[in-house]
Amino acid sequence: MKTKKPGKRFTLLIGILLLAEGVWGLFSNSVFGAISINTRLSIIHIIVGIAGLYYGSTGNTRNYNILLGASLFLLALLYFIPLTAGIVKGLFNLNDLLAYLYIFIGISALFIGLTTRKLRKQRSLLVVF
Repeated sequence: MKTKKPGKRFTLLIGILLLAEGVWGLFSNSVFGAISINTRLSIIHIIVGIAGLYYGSTGNTRNYNILLGASLFLLALLYFIPLTAGIVKGLFNLNDLLAYLYIFIGISALFIGLTTRKLRKQRSLLVVF
């Protein structure tokens, strides 16, 4: 029987979406018709997307999801704080839709990362006769 690994599936899906959005954002200022993006954010999405594909394919998704979730949630939170909103908008060209998307993905990634068990390294037993 095959075991379900929601952390692996989620990480692969997010990796594919971020990579696609990042590549698309290199050639256009608007992704999916509603998400504004700049070159800096496109490059970050490409790097994070490739990392998601790597960690998703290896099955070691816990730390990736926790870091991704905390980063996206924090960035979205900074977008909604009036003192830091201008800085976040200037650096990453965030808009409301992307900020809400970051909140949703951030909470989802944190939940999946925190509920995924740590992978244990299998230790080989060396028996000497």
